[in-house]
Amino acid sequence: DQVEIMCSSLEPGTLLKRIELYAENQIKSGELPKGSTSLLRYAMLNGKFERGMASEISGYKDRQARTVLSTLLKRGLLVSSHKQDPVTLGFPSEVLDHWFPKLY
Repeated sequence: DQVEIMCSSLEPGTLLKRIELYAENQIKSGELPKGSTSLLRYAMLNGKFERGMASEISGYKDRQARTVLSTLLKRGLLVSSHKQDPVTLGFPSEVLDHWFPKLY
């Protein structure tokens, strides 16, 4: 029963779509740089990635990819224990109502 309740509240099957929609809206409003969606999508689908992969994932040159990655890290949308460690998807409080609307 508890698993069913959590699945209905979290809706994991549509989480990626909600993350992408949130990112695209933030890009349109100027809150996130272009390329953010692809990094968030990759982190969601793969669990983590090395910082050096940001350019390959985003399709941007190294400098612009680092800017996108840095912005996502500052906002807590991506997180990492240390500067050298891989990054993973973050869940800052500002996105919880967007990413998990039935939870709140």
